[in-house]
Amino acid sequence: MEVTVATAATLEALAALVAAQQADPRSHIGYLGDDATSIAADLAGLEPDGLDGVLVAQAADRVVGVLGAEYDTDPPRVWWHGPFVAGVDDPGEAADALYGAARQRLPGVVREEELAPDDRNQLVAELARRHGFVAEEASAVLTRPLWPTTDPPADHPEVAIAPLAAGHRREVATLHDTTFPGTHTVSDRLDLGEERRVLVATSHDAGVVCGYVAVEVQANQAGYIDYLAVAEQHRGRGIGGALVSVACASLAAAGCGSATLTVRESNGAARALYSRLGFREVRLLRPWRRGFRLNDPVAEADPVPPAEPAGP
Repeated sequence: MEVTVATAATLEALAALVAAQQADPRSHIGYLGDDATSIAADLAGLEPDGLDGVLVAQAADRVVGVLGAEYDTDPPRVWWHGPFVAGVDDPGEAADALYGAARQRLPGVVREEELAPDDRNQLVAELARRHGFVAEEASAVLTRPLWPTTDPPADHPEVAIAPLAAGHRREVATLHDTTFPGTHTVSDRLDLGEERRVLVATSHDAGVVCGYVAVEVQANQAGYIDYLAVAEQHRGRGIGGALVSVACASLAAAGCGSATLTVRESNGAARALYSRLGFREVRLLRPWRRGFRLNDPVAEADPVPPAEPAGP
């Protein structure tokens, strides 16, 4: 088996391998889509290195493994896209080879690492344990259809919801940083125009920011609700539900057929809200982290749940 850097010539084969792996919960990870076209675009667009940040394992001229790295220096963290392995006698050995080679290519300043497999993905969970990662609280992935139509939500009696305006950037940034400390998207990267748009709820009486939601239209025309926050003093008034409803209507108007979001496994109130709004759980993503923590760790020695048949 040989581990090399991905090239445009190998992109189609590696995207096909990853797409097949993504279709099975036992090999799924949370950073990529499910179809080969969007996966190829995502891997080629990994920041900062694109395909130079993707390693491929080949045996007998076949692609048998893929691992991508997306990293930043603020925070100094890498998000591992994979590893994906298929068609070898010892998948763990191939996964270790990909991870070892990829880690050596990182800048020395990058000391924080994150894996995000489906909770049924034993290959990645076992690799994480071998290399000193710690499991933290899982996030449920919820989705709802937006097709054929999503009716515009009714107006909320206390707030108006509109795209982020320049005058509200500081309030939204403060709310974001307070609600999501240590997250991978810092406040100055929250609103990226076409890539990620922010809708803000402001009070009718004083015009202050009560909450916000960030939405993305992904490469496969699926909608994603990336962040949702309501200021503590404004909670319990239906503002979160109003923001999600407007977000769904916005995504439907942009041509998205579905909306997806994630929520902590233990957040029963939020999960109940999303259920009322038509969202259903399709998977559970377990973050494994090395060099940093966002949540309290769970028992590392707990066995991975038994493998289940493919499908949500």
